[in-house]
Amino acid sequence: MTLALSALATLAFYQWTKRCTSGVTAFASATALIIVVLTLGGVCFFIRRIAQRPDGLTVLFKQDSIYGRRWGTLYNMLHEGSLYFVAPLLIVVLVRSAITGFGQHHGSAQLSALIVLDIIVCVSE
Repeated sequence: MTLALSALATLAFYQWTKRCTSGVTAFASATALIIVVLTLGGVCFFIRRIAQRPDGLTVLFKQDSIYGRRWGTLYNMLHEGSLYFVAPLLIVVLVRSAITGFGQHHGSAQLSALIVLDIIVCVSE
């Protein structure tokens, strides 16, 4: 999940910085990024909402749950311990992709920003 989102977001952010990119390419990359982010964010929101019910965790993590069939492999990575970690992970992936995509011509600034981001992520865990 994060590998595909990272690649798509980096491509989209990089396309927006290029002067020779056509409008169709920029629009297509923006549309694809928005669709993927809204889909992943919506699924995270609905799973978190279901988990906050009184019997939510037992309903979510049963073997024959309808949510497992509905969301497939995206749902398989969620466990009780990582339920509230997915949304911040998506934000970190988007920020890391933005730093990589927008900072292509400024290598030392890009490196510094990525190091600071990784330190913040490691300290916050």
